[in-house]
This record gives sequence, C-alpha cells and structure tokens, in this order.
Amino acid sequence: MNAASDRVTGTHCDNRVKGAHPVLPAFLSSRECFVMGYPMAHSLSPALFAGAFAAAGLPFTYSICNEPNADNALRTMNNQQFLLMNVSTPYKTLALRAATTVRQEAMVAGGANVLIPLHSNSEQHKSISQLYADNVDGVGCIAFLQSQHAWPCDARVVICGTGPTAFAIAHMALCEGALSVCLLSRDYQRASERLSQYLQRVQGVSSVQGVPSAKSNQDVQVVSGMQIARDMRVILGAQSAQDEQSVQNEQSVQNTQYAQDGCDAHNIPSDSSAFHDTFHTGAALSIAQPPCLLKRTLPSYSYLTHALHIDTYNHAEDYLNCADVVINASTLGMHPHDVSPIQARYLHSQHVIFDVTYAQPTTAFLEAAHAVHARAYNGLGMLVYQALEGFFDMCTLHCIPLTVSTDTLLRAMLEKSGIDKSFSRKCERA
Repeated sequence: MNAASDRVTGTHCDNRVKGAHPVLPAFLSSRECFVMGYPMAHSLSPALFAGAFAAAGLPFTYSICNEPNADNALRTMNNQQFLLMNVSTPYKTLALRAATTVRQEAMVAGGANVLIPLHSNSEQHKSISQLYADNVDGVGCIAFLQSQHAWPCDARVVICGTGPTAFAIAHMALCEGALSVCLLSRDYQRASERLSQYLQRVQGVSSVQGVPSAKSNQDVQVVSGMQIARDMRVILGAQSAQDEQSVQNEQSVQNTQYAQDGCDAHNIPSDSSAFHDTFHTGAALSIAQPPCLLKRTLPSYSYLTHALHIDTYNHAEDYLNCADVVINASTLGMHPHDVSPIQARYLHSQHVIFDVTYAQPTTAFLEAAHAVHARAYNGLGMLVYQALEGFFDMCTLHCIPLTVSTDTLLRAMLEKSGIDKSFSRKCERA
C-alpha cells in the first residue's frame, strides 16, 4: 500500500467465536483485504466482510483505502500485496486495465470492482502471477431483487445511466432472462458509443479470445467460471493425476447452455428458481463445488442486439409505460439535493424501483416511487450481495475451504453491519 493513501482503520475478525479454523493454503502471502476508491470517507464493506470472515473462521482483515491519486492506485493494484481488493469510484476502469485474467462480466461492463492476485505455489509455475478481475455490480443488483421476489420472469427493464455499473446491471439482467433493457442517457451520441463498445466487448468474450492489455507485451485472458476452476489448479500448483481427471470430467459435462457460462458451480439448475435453490437451502459450501449466486450465462450476440436499447430521457415515457423494473444507475442521488432522473408522473404502482445509491437516507427517485406506492429499494441490498459474491470469488480462487452455509454467511454479514433487524424494510423505501 502506498504511503500516500489515506488508510482507515481495518476491521479484524475474531474467528474464535465461530469455532474451528479452516486449514488455509500455505501459498497465501497476505491476509489483508480492502476497498479502494476516492472519496471513501465511509463504507459498509469492512463490516460486511468482517461478518463473513468471522462466520467462516478466517483470520483476515478488511480496511478502507482512500486514494486520491490514480498513479498510486494503479501501483497498489500492480503490487498485489493483498488477498482481495474491492474497487470503487473512480478506479473501476483502471482495475480492468491492471488485470491479466478477466471475468467476462468485468470485460463486457468495461470496469472491475473485484481484484484478486493469484500466485503460483509450484516450482514448475513459480514465476506465474495473475491479477484476476471481476465485476459483481450486476450480480449484486439482480440477486438482491430476486431475493425480494421483485424480479419478474421476462422482465422489461429501464436503467438510468450508461456507465460501467449501468452496463454491468443491464448485462446481468439479460443473462437472467430480461425480455428487454433500455438504458437512458442525457447524451444520445455518447450512449451510442458506449453501446457499440459494449457489443464489441461481448463479441470478444463470445469467442473467448485474449484482448490487448494496457501492459506492454501481455495479453489479457477473458475467462468463464469453468475455465477459472481448471486454470487455477495449474497456477496454484495443485495439478495432479487426480486433478487432471477431475478437469476432464468437468470438461465433459459442459454443454451448449454452459459453454459460455460464468457459473462456478456447474450443477446449478437452469430453471428460474436456481438462485433461490442455491441461496436459501443452506447447503454446506466447498471448493470442489464452489457457490455462485447467479448462473451468469452469456446471452447470444443476436439476442443482445435485439433486446438492448439506448435512448434519451426525452423518450423515457415510451419505455416506462411497459416497464416492470426501473433502475437508477446514474450519479443522481449520491448528493442530498440531487433531482430524480425520472419524473414522478412517469412512475406507477406496478413498477419495481431500485436505486443503486445507499449513502443517503432516501433519494428523490425513491420518494417519487413512494408517492405512487411502488415497491422501491435503495442500493443497500445490492451492496450485501456484491460482498457475498466477492467473498465467494476470493475463497474459490485462493482454495480456501468453507464449511459454513451460504445462509449463515449472509446472516453474519447482516448482523455485523447492523442491518439484520429489518433487512427488507431498511432496503425498501415504500
């Protein structure tokens, strides 16, 4: 960590409360996790991860890095002296550039908010060092809405904004079967350019080819969850005859549906209840069968070009009249006196309203939803599910054994962060 960074006191987990310690892999060179961004005066992430660490019996710390300088931020990423880094504004694009192994969700969104360094533990591959990047914005948003039974089948979605977060959510909405998604922008030309860039990235991911890296003489590998499970065995020095047979078995079960699947647990059912089955059964987790919140199935390019649209706010009413879910992924709402991106008269009681912002007690967008008696949620639930997916990423890629249920992890995170008493009511503003 660069000395210029403003480090806020970390949160250390006392895993003795939960009993047995898992046996950690010997190659873990760091036990430090943190979130980096600017400004970062406050974050719930340390408390959320502290809850997960305590529940799983992991002796890790999590702190806040308030870094105003982009060069220092990039240097911290490249130094890889951490177990996990969550990346906040304004460094998500920078995080993607720093990575060498990129999850397809991060690539198509154009930004990453999870970084995990991977170092080899074998003599044969001891020079291998990878920086893995993921984007859990879309997973966090859609998984939370599904947990609240607020995500209809064949959803028609309107999203305010065209930044990395908006595209991450749009992409995951389409992965989860949305019938249509429209992103609204104040600048149609800029939105068109971003849509073209997104579709180009999807084409690159669909062919699973390396793409040029910001680093000289290197290629970035774009990967799905199945590739990660296979490749990390080699990188971490865990390849054996038994592992090789396991890899071959995993390869044989891939079918057309899962060929581009971002899911780490290859046996998750393909029906619409997959998330609820995975999350609420409380089955014990293991690295052999890593947990995953959503299927992350990459839609076809033709489907995306048909279902994804961009337009300006001047035509918002046309899309809102038939929308099921309306999401604010713009910067409006981050400050106390921000106006709503959508005029109240365009909203109605059948809408599900979601605002990614959670720093303010409420927003003009949520108040407009409340006025028409729509179901409305702030971004607190999304944050919780983002943290849970990031925790799964870390444990899977670092081969950290888990013997605690997903439900137990979630409850511990909510309790530690102080939102366990009325989770739904604190997220819901209507």
